[in-house]
Amino acid sequence: LPLPAIFKGGGGDVHCSVISGGFHAGPVACLDVAVHRPLAVTVGKKDGLVRIWNYASRHCEIRWESQDQGDPPVSAALHPLAYYLAVSFSEKMRFYYILAKGLKLHSEFSIRGVKLMRFSNGGHLMAVAQGKFVHLFSMSTFTKVVTLQGHSHGITAMCFDPEDNSLWTCDSSGQLCEWDPLSGELHSELATAKCEYLAASSGQGSQACFSTASGNKRSLRRMQHCVQETEQDLPGNLRLACLCQYAGTHALFAGSATGVLCVFPSDSALSRFDELGLHSGPCVSIGVSADGRTLLTAGEDGAVFVLGVVGLASDDSGAAAARGDGDLELFPLA
Repeated sequence: LPLPAIFKGGGGDVHCSVISGGFHAGPVACLDVAVHRPLAVTVGKKDGLVRIWNYASRHCEIRWESQDQGDPPVSAALHPLAYYLAVSFSEKMRFYYILAKGLKLHSEFSIRGVKLMRFSNGGHLMAVAQGKFVHLFSMSTFTKVVTLQGHSHGITAMCFDPEDNSLWTCDSSGQLCEWDPLSGELHSELATAKCEYLAASSGQGSQACFSTASGNKRSLRRMQHCVQETEQDLPGNLRLACLCQYAGTHALFAGSATGVLCVFPSDSALSRFDELGLHSGPCVSIGVSADGRTLLTAGEDGAVFVLGVVGLASDDSGAAAARGDGDLELFPLA
């Protein structure tokens, strides 16, 4: 807005350019990153806004607010192609088309209390956690195909393996299940007493990493078909609330309850990691772009960080880090 326009008389409209789509006013509830387009979605826990960000240009493309003020968005998941968006509310779940300037409703399901949703890496399925149940939806027909029942307590985390051959689900009572997402059959399971699963992520077929808490003990575990391969106790009171692995590599990123980003060059050597202080509150979600060169984090301080990554992509000079032979380099993107 030009300064002389402030003192300009008359009732004419003054043109001003919008240089920012704004930010969340309060904690961010979740973050999800697309595969085929440089887009990420976040949901504001306090402002009730759904924002779709272009992390390549670093600006907010869509700011969406529900017309039903009594039932604000709770969580969201972005389809890998970034043409569909799933949004959960307290009383329902909806699928939206992503348009150039907004969202258009596609379908609605009466499913209450959904706080966790995950699209498969291929985008053909979506897993929806409702309490101790997991509903699998087909994205070709937008219908529910099966309900997975194997948990006695609320599900806290879930993830697909890179090839979508397995779906891992875990709960607050120490129950871990590996499912066949196509048939809905239970592949394997493991019950650990007095243990709470906090986060899950898979970067290799039939393998996954999990963050756990048991009393005052915090640890990272690497499993293969629910058989523990490695367990590493974490120093101090380091509680890892979210995990993210880049497909086909051993590198692991973790966000702590104090806002620190932990970088593990290899999940086979979990005792070695670097810390990067980002958020002033808990880090709630982490995502990595499909090319492995951009990492995004979201926290309860309302901030979304966009970082460049060197050493993760296969054609980087430092790609040995992804195999556990070197270090990863992270830097902020302006």
